[in-house]
Amino acid sequence: MRATSLRLLVLLTFIASACTSTPRVTASGTPPNAAAQPSAPTPDVASRQPGVAPAPTNAVTQCRAQTLGSVSTGPVFVALADQGDHGVAFVLSATTGALDGRVDIAGSPEAVYDARGGQLLVLCAHGASSKLVSYDVRTLRERWSVPVTDRQLTKAPGGSTALAVGEEGRLVFLRHYQVLRPGDANAPGASRYWLSVHDAASGQELADVELPECGIGPVFAGAKAAAYVVCRDGVRVIDTGRWRVSRTIPLPGVFRPMALTSGTGLYGVTRELRVVGLDLAGGTILEDSEWSGSAPATANAWGELAIRSDGCCLWVIAKSSGDPNEFGPDTLVHIDLATRQRADIKVADLRGAGLVGPRMVYMSRGQLHSTDGSLNSQLLSEPVEFWHILSDRESR
Repeated sequence: MRATSLRLLVLLTFIASACTSTPRVTASGTPPNAAAQPSAPTPDVASRQPGVAPAPTNAVTQCRAQTLGSVSTGPVFVALADQGDHGVAFVLSATTGALDGRVDIAGSPEAVYDARGGQLLVLCAHGASSKLVSYDVRTLRERWSVPVTDRQLTKAPGGSTALAVGEEGRLVFLRHYQVLRPGDANAPGASRYWLSVHDAASGQELADVELPECGIGPVFAGAKAAAYVVCRDGVRVIDTGRWRVSRTIPLPGVFRPMALTSGTGLYGVTRELRVVGLDLAGGTILEDSEWSGSAPATANAWGELAIRSDGCCLWVIAKSSGDPNEFGPDTLVHIDLATRQRADIKVADLRGAGLVGPRMVYMSRGQLHSTDGSLNSQLLSEPVEFWHILSDRESR
């Protein structure tokens, strides 16, 4: 009985910490009085199980990078293990799946792969402050790092990304959130929301774009330095010439995973597998279709939507049988908008999916797989809450 009560207490504590937006610093910008916990060193590569990276540890207090094998000369991708308050980014060959290196990430794991610039951009917590760090994706050597205003947000694993890089690799966008007064953080005027814009080559901050009453939603970057932020009132289009919101496009629904295709197509999936595509250039609807049919499934709210760059095909992490509780997803739903067909792939402990070139890669616990069977390797020896797959968008 005592053991059961202890397990219940631990579970409730985890749920509370994962679902509550808690400022890392006070509204005045001063750090909390709680002392930082001592950190344990990253396990040595030689001491780990062959072929399996050590599990991430929440004792990591700063970002650390290390190469683990021969450096790939071909295309690469990144598998980001997201545990909510810490994570690990693995750099792998897009051809063979061979592991090149890893970056241990302190704080809410945020990373984006800039294929044009050949860099992995990571948001790293360091005590009560944060910094944006660029790593050369081949050598994992640090190119630059700049201090940034702390996000003041503890996100659940797989939560909406706060980082985006433009298709040309010139600009980096970082979404921020700050509580201004005690009480309801979602009340009008209670919080500040804004976007900082950085030069991708140096990290230099170029501008801040205020997002009044936006709420917390994903940020996307497209071609020609375009940026979009999903807010409570719709998609706010950022004018990167004048550094302001130029207009807001209403969203025709409440979406779970979302993604920007090449160009200006923003696609989202509702809980009931309704797929909507929105042209952000003109505000017109590109796609609006229902896919629950005779095989109902509940779309998961985690991560970014896996979709081809032309918008023809997408993959949704879901719970089968229409179970209203989407936790514990077990199905990868493939929707082909060109042929109007749906196919379901059963995957136990499904925790992430993404496109690497034309290949669909998915994660189960700590293992990486591909639907064509060419990739099958274990990255971590312990379960992971969620995996993000970061790859070159133009190659999908």
